[in-house]
Amino acid sequence: LLCSNAVSAQDKKTIQTATIKTAIHCDHCKACETCGPKFNQALLYYSQIEDDLKNDAVGHQANLKAAKTSYFKGDFDWAQTQFATLKSASTQLIANDALEYYLLINDNSVADSTRVALSEFAKADYLLYQNKPGQAKLKFEDILSRYKGNEIESVTELRLGRIEERAGDFNAALGHYKNILDFHQDGIYVDEALYFSAVIYSEKLNEPEKAKPLFEKVIFEHPDSIYFVEARKKYRTLRGDSNL
Repeated sequence: LLCSNAVSAQDKKTIQTATIKTAIHCDHCKACETCGPKFNQALLYYSQIEDDLKNDAVGHQANLKAAKTSYFKGDFDWAQTQFATLKSASTQLIANDALEYYLLINDNSVADSTRVALSEFAKADYLLYQNKPGQAKLKFEDILSRYKGNEIESVTELRLGRIEERAGDFNAALGHYKNILDFHQDGIYVDEALYFSAVIYSEKLNEPEKAKPLFEKVIFEHPDSIYFVEARKKYRTLRGDSNL
């Protein structure tokens, strides 16, 4: 037998890659009568990677996936603890992703201590994660009808908008974003609704004059938005600025 020190870096990388692929397979496993979603198995694999690569970007990615797996499973307390830690990850994409889920769990736990709506939302999110947008759309629409006026409404509108965008139904997407802007002006998803709407107008519908004021609102009213830099860049492009 080889001791662990004798395993080459390349071999370790190969093992870690295989472990990640196995974990993702378990994460995406379809619910069935014999096995159900293999959440616990996926968590075990992700934990292995975390232990091996604590301060590595791959380790942070595994930690994020483990947190999301717990979120899908409905273990919101543990997931939120992990997301809270990952908010300060060195990789910006991981930090932004973690912040999004941290706020999602936090806001909907404060508004509804039973987390019933959040549990339903997590199931719909899991369908998206499994690349089942049609089923996810139906689930999100059901959440909208059942929890109208609840905290979960605005983020549900956001998810539906993104689904419609990817399906190419840009007017439907704009409708969902408009609902956020009209009825949830004080919510945390306004900057995203503004930005995604502006991108649709500028890049999909060829209506730059409608996009400009939306980008402006992101820039001047939401300077802390993760879309601030891109909004400013796209806005300057629409204005014809040579210095971006």
